[in-house]
Amino acid sequence: MGNGFINPANDGIDVTDYPYDIEAEHGRYAKHAYVVETLKGTRVQVITTAGNTRTYTITNRMEEIPGFIKSFTALTNVSRIRIFWDHR
Repeated sequence: MGNGFINPANDGIDVTDYPYDIEAEHGRYAKHAYVVETLKGTRVQVITTAGNTRTYTITNRMEEIPGFIKSFTALTNVSRIRIFWDHR
């Protein structure tokens, strides 16, 4: 599946390879995420627990992606997104 690696500096997992199914890889949804690296015009599809699919156009570092994320599917260029299990 995807490429996720633990970043010991913040206990999050960086996702750099898409598609990435958080639930399949870790057995649970991520509670939130933020963008670590961006590529201009990056779009990431987020599937939430409510079964809704939302598309975000990411333009800045540190943008937050809210709530109970099941998976990411890159639609164009991808960025590095850090996922967390608990809110900060």
